[in-house]
Amino acid sequence: MTDTLLRKRLWTGAGFLCLLLAWWLASLVAHPTIVASPVSTLQALVAFLSDSEFFWTVISPSIGHILAGLCLAAVLGLGFGILAGQYIVVRSFLAPLRIVLTSMPAAIGVVLLVLWMGIGSQMIIAVVGVFVAPVYYLALCEGFDSIDRDLSEMTRFYRVHPALRLRHLILPSLAPSLLPAHRLAIANSTRLTILAEILSASSGLGEAIDRSRTYLQTDRLFALMIIVLGLVLCIEGLSGFIANRFMRRAERR
Repeated sequence: MTDTLLRKRLWTGAGFLCLLLAWWLASLVAHPTIVASPVSTLQALVAFLSDSEFFWTVISPSIGHILAGLCLAAVLGLGFGILAGQYIVVRSFLAPLRIVLTSMPAAIGVVLLVLWMGIGSQMIIAVVGVFVAPVYYLALCEGFDSIDRDLSEMTRFYRVHPALRLRHLILPSLAPSLLPAHRLAIANSTRLTILAEILSASSGLGEAIDRSRTYLQTDRLFALMIIVLGLVLCIEGLSGFIANRFMRRAERR
């Protein structure tokens, strides 16, 4: 381990300890219904994780909503992003819709989709897909703009095979913007899923959070927040691991 990496990890640990200390001090000053203590939160977290039905009735529906919505967002964002990256007319035509989706508060979008689609998993997946798709779309547009135009014209002039052009020119230009966008899309998908589940009070972690808020069970609320953060980290870590393996395999080839 290099000194730079060790220093980064030490500072990360110090920041985490400071955050934990601030949480503990706030719990001493505030009422337990306002700020739950770390100890009571840990007890609620253990109670959640030791319940065998908690995963299947609470966490599992949210994971399904997150992954399905993320897949829908990737299909929409990548599909339209490829067209917009290749054709400026398509990008100009889609510009008003992109502005609407990126400017509209997510809560308003959830309310509208509840009115149009009703309460259920389809609505939650649609919310995630519609509002996360611009993340992939903008990343692809930025990636296509970074492609060297002279090099692209040269590959066309020498009639380079499309597969080689995709592998050695297009994908290396798209990866620097697409991989960070994917991590952002995962975080946004989780937040939107929880928001849609809270506002619709249908199922999953959002419904559990809304129930804990209603009954002022702040320790359970904080424990659920930690579970959501852990879920985001797990999905990010898994997708990052798959992406890194894919990139290393592509480099070896």
